[in-house]
Amino acid sequence: MRFTLKVEWQRDNGSTSCVELGTVECGPCRSASDVGLTWTDAKPILRRLQEVVIAEQLKSHCQAARWCPGCRRQRPFKDVRKRHFHTTLGAIEFASPRFRGCRDCGEPPTVAPLSALLPERTSPELVQPASQTGHAAAISSGSSPPARIIAGNRRCQFRYDTQPDAFSWEAN
Repeated sequence: MRFTLKVEWQRDNGSTSCVELGTVECGPCRSASDVGLTWTDAKPILRRLQEVVIAEQLKSHCQAARWCPGCRRQRPFKDVRKRHFHTTLGAIEFASPRFRGCRDCGEPPTVAPLSALLPERTSPELVQPASQTGHAAAISSGSSPPARIIAGNRRCQFRYDTQPDAFSWEAN
């Protein structure tokens, strides 16, 4: 069997996009180890989902930050730099645009909205003490999954538990 996993999302303006997350091939079940996905199979798919979600969130944030809050004029584009955001699924590379500051409003010469949003470039899950996050180091190193992983933000969460029927999306 061949499973192709895709994710489709709708932006705030109503437009939709779809991207393929990955493909998993499964053979016939000959033993218990052949049933379902292994963590090795699932991790690249979850990582790709993480990349898509982060890219869309940061793109939306930058589009909103392009406008000067003082005079509501569009800031001129300056350049783009590559940055990394460290998550429980590994480091995610993204483009970080910079804009020229608004002279009329006395802004600094350069405005970098993603540097302001992500000063540590690390997910809070990795910054918190291990006693609070559980097994964040085990997840990012690729070892076996913890009993529960929760990744997401205020609006949605993806849950993975070792219990049956534990995959679910929850809107907050």
